[in-house]
Amino acid sequence: MAKPFVKWAGGKSKVLEQLVPLLPKNITSNEMIYVEPFVGGGAMTFYMLKRFPNIKRVIINDINKDLINCYDVVARYPEELIRELQFLEKRYYSLKSEDRKRLFLYIREEYNMTHEYTRDKIYLAAMFIFLNKTCFNGLYRVNKSGMFNTSFGKYENPLICDYETILEDSKLLSNVSMDSVDFEDILSIIPSHEKEVFFYLDPPYYPVSDTSCFTEYAKGGFDEGSNKRLLDFCYMLNGFKYKFLLNNSYVKNNDEEMSLFEKMYSDFNISHISAKRSINSDGQKRGAITELAICNYCDMIGNV
Repeated sequence: MAKPFVKWAGGKSKVLEQLVPLLPKNITSNEMIYVEPFVGGGAMTFYMLKRFPNIKRVIINDINKDLINCYDVVARYPEELIRELQFLEKRYYSLKSEDRKRLFLYIREEYNMTHEYTRDKIYLAAMFIFLNKTCFNGLYRVNKSGMFNTSFGKYENPLICDYETILEDSKLLSNVSMDSVDFEDILSIIPSHEKEVFFYLDPPYYPVSDTSCFTEYAKGGFDEGSNKRLLDFCYMLNGFKYKFLLNNSYVKNNDEEMSLFEKMYSDFNISHISAKRSINSDGQKRGAITELAICNYCDMIGNV
């Protein structure tokens, strides 16, 4: 039952079967450290925690501090979180459509007013999950001031309190190390003597069109400069002999043979995967799209 407890743009739940064959072979046997600097909804993290008990340490990170707070609360205070969510869910279900929207807007305003200052970690996590379950497409988006501004989702009966998932996730997350720093700072957490380290990198995707720019998960976003830093980071991982698997968008001009990231990561191994995406302001552009899977090793589980 363990699975992502929030919906996240670019989540990997639906493409895991394509990514698993691309994992390094030794992940099934050797003791290693697993690191995910852009954890998001955590589909890959939960998969790794369930399937590979030989992983001796898991480190997750996300620049979105409120998301990491949710992971921490799910890990340490699942029952208290469930009580808060059940209260919000009951209140939401008791209202008609327009009143539900008013409640959503009220919670959104309360969240924006308090999320940087509140000491009530559990209620902050409950507000975060409530908004995720009731906003449009589960999209976490902020404006230039860092305020959450996604619109109301108009869902009939969204599952606000998925208590079974929270309880199962809590068991898996109990020994996971969590942080909310820039991805480059993750390296300082890993002891220098460690050799078996595997990074899964799933950054906010570079937009494939003007209507698909959803990189504002945190104030400042993930721009061209961030992508160049990520490329340098991958070369650094390669220099340390750490293995990595990176996903990103397939951005290609009609007159070019290679896509933007195929050019940038030409020194590494590149595969194509097919993903179904439902978040785009233009409904006709939702559906199956090509994405890239980039790694610095050849010893894959599926030998692909």
